[in-house]
Amino acid sequence: MTTRRHGALLAPLFLLALAACQRGGWSGDNPAAAAPVDTARVHAAEVGGWGYRREVSADLDGDGKLERLVIAADVAMGPTGPLWGNANRWAVYVEPANGERTLLYGALVPNGFTEAAVLSPDKDGRRKVLVQERTTDKVRTMEVEYDRGKARLDSASDYQVGEWLPGAAAMR
Repeated sequence: MTTRRHGALLAPLFLLALAACQRGGWSGDNPAAAAPVDTARVHAAEVGGWGYRREVSADLDGDGKLERLVIAADVAMGPTGPLWGNANRWAVYVEPANGERTLLYGALVPNGFTEAAVLSPDKDGRRKVLVQERTTDKVRTMEVEYDRGKARLDSASDYQVGEWLPGAAAMR
């Protein structure tokens, strides 16, 4: 078969895949766009009771109503703060006013931590959530979208680290 014939056969498949990605692509439609949640280790029902928790309110879906964005870690709290282990489960989730929790991220992070940030709004008032997972040998960054109880991975990057230079950041 010639290269031209291969291209002629593959072109319709490429167009079908492209159309599927452009249909809205929420996690139920496209497994590759599913929110980065390790469902074997992290469950929405349990993250609300984890020891470490920080939150901020922001309108994530552009509907004019504030949602609560929470980052939490499954860690025991001591008299001076968290008692970090060699690996902790982390979650980033949204709680709208109705209280229905939506996980945007969930993972077991060995020898590291997770951070989250609300990004600036787009032209429609929607805000993505930036999640950064950092361990001794990698950095993983993800942009996750939230829309009325659904989460979708918008982009992700993994970086393998050879050696870290010490900085001023610390887990609090």
